[in-house]
Amino acid sequence: MKTQQPATATQGTSFAKGLSVLGAILDHDGIRADEVAETVGLPLSSVYRFLRSLRDAGFVTDDEGIYQAGRRLAGHGSGLPSTNISTVAAPFLEHLAAVTGETAVLTVRHGLHAVCVSQVESAHQIRLAFELGQLLPLYAGAGQRVLLAFAPDDVQRAVLQGDIRARTPNTPTRGELGRVLARIRADGYALSRGELYAASIAIAMPVLKGGLAVAGVCVAGPQNRCGVAWRDAARRELAAAVHSMTATLGDAATHHAPDMT
Repeated sequence: MKTQQPATATQGTSFAKGLSVLGAILDHDGIRADEVAETVGLPLSSVYRFLRSLRDAGFVTDDEGIYQAGRRLAGHGSGLPSTNISTVAAPFLEHLAAVTGETAVLTVRHGLHAVCVSQVESAHQIRLAFELGQLLPLYAGAGQRVLLAFAPDDVQRAVLQGDIRARTPNTPTRGELGRVLARIRADGYALSRGELYAASIAIAMPVLKGGLAVAGVCVAGPQNRCGVAWRDAARRELAAAVHSMTATLGDAATHHAPDMT
């Protein structure tokens, strides 16, 4: 009589391997299949099989052979009330898009990534826009980097010690990033030029609670429309919007707090 291995044992082994593949992707800001195979010690053919399943389920994305965490993981990691923040931010994003003429974006941090949770796109035919739910590196782009500059120390260390992949020639290097973050904390805002998308410019400020960023508010557009005068005006509008958002979030928290007296 032939003895058959219990299905649960086989599934458990396969499940553990699949988790190791997913874990390798979460530990890197973009990784190739062969690098995953080397990291987890699995044959490349097996890694591709797991990657196909993870991609089809929405847990990873494949951008020309570079694998990253997918949108189904964007709602996990930081416990931030992104839905409430999006609701509060909506009129401010509308105002920012109207007065600056460019796309206004709200980002929040989830683990070691940023995610775009809301945006109001520019009315211009040529404009910058993000994919809602898109996971973005914390180190590249103004709206993401303000989250990193005002993140807990362990998050900053993990990013500074982790993989930093150049998205464009303007993406800060590991050696530059620490100085850039210090400048953001001193200035209270971040500015980026073509770090994620070529010929783009963005300026962002954090919404802070207890000294930590709960969200980043950003306006972004093409460089040929966003000169020095635009940046100065956008920075003033951002400061006013973030101040009002912070006050609104504080009032909402106070309004909903239970009476403990």
